[in-house]
Amino acid sequence: MDHVTTSRGTRAGSATNHAAQVTRAPGGYVGSRFSEVWRAVTADPYDALPERRIVASSVLTLLRKNVYADARRTLEVRDDLLPQFDKLVHPVGICLRGHWRITEHTPYTGLFATGSEGLLIARASDALGEHRAGKLRFMGLAGKLYPTRDPDHPTPLKTASFFVLENLAGTHTPHFVDATLSSDLVPIMPHPGVLAKLPVGVVAGAAFALADRARTPAQPAIRQLYPIAELGEPEREGCRAPVVMRLIGSSLNRRIDTPDLREELTMVHHPDGLRFALQVADRRSYLYPSGFRQIGEVVFTESVASYSGDHRLHFWHPPYERGRAEPG
Repeated sequence: MDHVTTSRGTRAGSATNHAAQVTRAPGGYVGSRFSEVWRAVTADPYDALPERRIVASSVLTLLRKNVYADARRTLEVRDDLLPQFDKLVHPVGICLRGHWRITEHTPYTGLFATGSEGLLIARASDALGEHRAGKLRFMGLAGKLYPTRDPDHPTPLKTASFFVLENLAGTHTPHFVDATLSSDLVPIMPHPGVLAKLPVGVVAGAAFALADRARTPAQPAIRQLYPIAELGEPEREGCRAPVVMRLIGSSLNRRIDTPDLREELTMVHHPDGLRFALQVADRRSYLYPSGFRQIGEVVFTESVASYSGDHRLHFWHPPYERGRAEPG
C-alpha cells in the first residue's frame, strides 16, 4: 500500500548487504542461521523512526503496485531475508528477539510438543502505520521460529512463521502488551471507525484471498499453524497442531504510555523482558473466544527498529491446506 510519510527516518551505519550471508541452496529453501538473520536485522537501526501512515486514498497506489503479486510472494517465498522490498501492509514495525517455551503437556508435535523450546525473531507492527494518540489501531505480530536453543547453531535451519493479530476491525487498546493477538481473525468485533479504512481492507483482503485460492469466506481469516507442528519433525505424517493460537501479555509487563508501539516495545523500558502467555484451542470461535488453554510462554529480551527489519526481513505465510496437521 502507498503511505503518507511525515518524516523520512534515518538509519545508523551503512546499508550493508547481508543477504549473501544467509545460506541458500540452488534447489530451494534450506533455512538460515539465527545469528546471521538477527545480525542483518540489527545492522542498520534507525536514528529517527520513520512515520508511514496508510490512508484510504492509498487504494489506487495499492492496485498500481500490484498487491496481488505481494501476496503471492508472501505465500511462495520461504527465504528469511530478501533483497530490499516494501511491505505493502504493516509498513513500519519493531523487531524482537526472544524464546518460545512449551511448559505444559500437549498432544501436539514439533515446537508445540511438550517441553519444546526454540528461538524466535518477531516483528510487531500496526497494519496502517498509525502512531497518533487516540486513533484506531490494527496491531499484529509476525514470528519466525527456529527449532534450537543455540543462537550460534552452525548449520542452516528451516524456520516456521506465525501471524497473530488483534481485532480485524481495529481497537483503541492503549498498549500493545494489552492486545489479545490471535491467529484467527474471527470473531470480528465491529468498530464504527473502521469504515474509513474499509477500502484499503477490502482490496488487501481480496488480493490475499485470491492468492491463497480461498474456497470459503472464513478461510482467509485464519492463519494455519501446521508449519510449527512440523518443525524439526522427520515426516509430515502424524504431525498435529492446534487450530488457533493466541498471545496475551503478562500483567507484569510495564505499560509505556505512547501511541507508537515501536517506542512502547523498545527494550530499554523492559529490563526484565516482555512476557506473553501462549494459549491454544482446537476449534475456531465464531461468536466469542472459547476453548483456550495456556501451554507455554514467549519471552522477548531484545528489540530493534531498523531499515532491514522493515525492508528485508521476510515471513513466509503457509498456504491454506484443509486439515493439515490439525486435530480431527
